[in-house]
Amino acid sequence: DNKYVEITGCIENRLPNHISFILFNKKLLPIKAYKIINFMSDNNIFISSGSSCSSSSRKHSKVLSKLRLENYKLFSNIRLSFGEQNSIEELDKFHNLLLKCIEIF
Repeated sequence: DNKYVEITGCIENRLPNHISFILFNKKLLPIKAYKIINFMSDNNIFISSGSSCSSSSRKHSKVLSKLRLENYKLFSNIRLSFGEQNSIEELDKFHNLLLKCIEIF
């Protein structure tokens, strides 16, 4: 259990290579997704926000709204998929960068 991460969506019924979550900073405020996406992109990690249904839109996801997330969390959701080509080293790098996001945002 980590107080800086909140998994969104159903834990049991999801794709095995997919996760969506909200990351919180040291003050336990949700970090805006665009900040995490830009930071990760600058470090050659590519992730998305919202749901795949709304990834090209600047509006929050209707799917996430249906999950009854609080309004302030709708723009903080991160969506991540893993594939066979991902290595343990890449996962470690991603984890370390998430820890930095908690610190700097």
